Amino acid sequence: MVCALCHQDKVLRKSHIYPEWLYKPLYDEKRRLEVLSIIPEGHNELKQKGMREYLLCDDCEQKISAWEGYARSVFVSPEKPLEVSREGALLSIRGLNYAKLKLFELSILWRAGISRLPFFEKVQLGPAHEERLRQLLLACDPSDPDRYGAVMFGLKVGKLPETLQVIAEPRPIRNYGIRAYNLTFGGFLWVFHVSSSVPPPLLRQCFLREDGSRLISVRNALEMRNLEAFAQELNRLGRAP
Repeated sequence: MVCALCHQDKVLRKSHIYPEWLYKPLYDEKRRLEVLSIIPEGHNELKQKGMREYLLCDDCEQKISAWEGYARSVFVSPEKPLEVSREGALLSIRGLNYAKLKLFELSILWRAGISRLPFFEKVQLGPAHEERLRQLLLACDPSDPDRYGAVMFGLKVGKLPETLQVIAEPRPIRNYGIRAYNLTFGGFLWVFHVSSSVPPPLLRQCFLREDGSRLISVRNALEMRNLEAFAQELNRLGRAP
């Protein structure tokens, strides 16, 4: 079968769309994961592993795994302390590896876009963006910081110190006139901007920058409109956990 990334005819592995370590906080005592769905013809599912499908060959899995490993070292078990400052609800992070983290972000967006799983059906990047992302990943090229940039929101509930660990179905939005997709995982809402035009300065300053800095807005998850709409739809369908 043909690998989605290198386009070579190889044995494919059952690839994760989101890396397995993102699911760890969501497993129950029997190591089961409940996947919540608002697709009318769908249903909630209990899974032993995160969402996977046959996409990549072993070589391409290893390539992406290196970027996932770096992201895990940032968000789960930091190998070295980052420089973090806070002003109100805004966090300023410095000391990130731009190339590794940006390639992680691009790999998530690309995999969500090419996935055939119903969970990701609303991520419709289009052939041009899918191919452009594939070429960047194949060449290990993080591209310009303003291309396919993501704005991050840390999801908090009340005064709890932890971020809210939830994985919600991606949704398309328009942000400052730019087509974007909301992907919720790892305690954050990631707003990926997908456009051939240059985003406005207000957005660009929140993207991961080449000097290894980024801004993160900390928000009350209960006030995020897309998460509220997701919860309301789960209730309407009788699928709220």
